Amino acid sequence: MPHIDSEFTIAADPTDGGRLALYCKGTKPTSHKQQVIAGVDDMQLLYAVDGLDGHLQWRTANDITAATPVRAIGVCLQLSGERQQNAPGALDCQGAPITAPKSAGRAVRLARAIFRLRHAAG
Repeated sequence: MPHIDSEFTIAADPTDGGRLALYCKGTKPTSHKQQVIAGVDDMQLLYAVDGLDGHLQWRTANDITAATPVRAIGVCLQLSGERQQNAPGALDCQGAPITAPKSAGRAVRLARAIFRLRHAAG
């Protein structure tokens, strides 16, 4: 089975007044960074591993080693739209109120997905 690596970053979009966007770059020497989606203020990843009680436990990258059998990956994207009057308050991927100036006056949405890894047994 081929090994696929991609590097994701969030950086300013030069074509959109400095708003942030999600970019992806492959690991080939000829790979260039390409925009995946505009208006991404934050991306959080959590990794599901087997807990001692037999249930999946969600961990951050700091808690994972190369020997840790990861069963699934949870992704949360914090997306902001165009500026609007009286934009409602919103929560970030951790459930905390968003107070960052970059999101002020914008409608905010969270996009969440969980991806189970094919090679994971069980």
